[in-house]
Amino acid sequence: MPERVAARREAEATASAQGLPADPAALETVRVALDRLGQGTLRLRRRVHTVLSAADGHREGRADYERAESARRDAESDYAEPLGRLEAARRTVRALGEALGATEQQVLARGSEAKRRLDAVGRQLPRARRDLAEVHDLRVRAEEDERVRRETLAAQEAEVLACGRRLRTALSLPGVLRGAGLDADADEGALKSPDPVHHDVGERIAVLRLLVDAVCRGLDAERRDVSDTTLLDRHTELRDQLSGGYDATMEEQDGIKLCRLVDDHGPHDIAAVGERIAAEAAEARDRLTEREREVFQRFLTGELGDHLSSQVLAAGALVAALNTTLATVRTSHGLGVILDWKLAEGVEVDVKAAVDLLRSPSGLRTREQSEQLRDVLQRRIEDARRADPAAGYAAHGAPPWTTATGSPSPPGW
Repeated sequence: MPERVAARREAEATASAQGLPADPAALETVRVALDRLGQGTLRLRRRVHTVLSAADGHREGRADYERAESARRDAESDYAEPLGRLEAARRTVRALGEALGATEQQVLARGSEAKRRLDAVGRQLPRARRDLAEVHDLRVRAEEDERVRRETLAAQEAEVLACGRRLRTALSLPGVLRGAGLDADADEGALKSPDPVHHDVGERIAVLRLLVDAVCRGLDAERRDVSDTTLLDRHTELRDQLSGGYDATMEEQDGIKLCRLVDDHGPHDIAAVGERIAAEAAEARDRLTEREREVFQRFLTGELGDHLSSQVLAAGALVAALNTTLATVRTSHGLGVILDWKLAEGVEVDVKAAVDLLRSPSGLRTREQSEQLRDVLQRRIEDARRADPAAGYAAHGAPPWTTATGSPSPPGW
């Protein structure tokens, strides 16, 4: 038994050292995979030998083809001169054959026609030579102009690529993308695209054009550019406004001015610091807004709701008391007066809903009614704030049917 345990441990250690599983089933799977790999390797080796044999035959066939091609060119060169002599002889034989059997007048006529054609060609020859000389001069000038233009184009392409390298170097400086407000992931990552130095000039310039377009879209309009003096003034203003223990430095690299914020931990990118401060301010603003919302909701359903409810109930009681008194008063003709306190015509639905809810005290309202009253009052106050942003919550929270002292003043009779 101990021998089996020792053998098992040794087998497991060997398997672990070789990166193999210790389970027999897994080892069987590995063995099957190795057998398949060996068979595949043998097939691959046979195919490689076949390809190598075919490559040797192809190499020999290519050498034979090149020798035959060279022999063909030599034969064509040797055949060109005899072919020219043969064509001249054929023309002579053709002319002699046409002259055979012809009369003297026909021979003389053909000679005259040939002389006339030679004279015409002789008259056209000087002009053709002049045209040939002019065309030759034009060709020489065109070739020279093409050479100059190619040199100019090469110089411009080199200048464009040099400017592209300077632009990429400037964008790679820490803080430049953030400071310029550029999104590195925008335009399918055009701002991160490297220079394809192994491609031709056209492809490199095309990639650079995409980079320049992305930068132009991300930057402000040219009319908003600032001068070096403005930058220095803003740097001085920032440095003067910093609290103790902080300082602002400015350095220039390849024409790019970089402003850094220095504290006890060293220099920091001012754009990153600005983003961090903006994020912290937004988070604090959200926390403050949430607290304000909770306090505001308690105020709406508590103090303001109770105050408005008491005003509505007091107004209703006042109208009822006045009607009780007026019921005993009659004119000489026996006519009486009754007061009717109601909302003005055309009032909004929110106001009607709020008045209906305020007719009952807060202690008698259900939770759903309190939430509905809170939503109505909040919407009315937000509408008032949008209409008059300068006024405070005290002015916006005052109901439209109350006076400055808070005494009821019914909107309709």
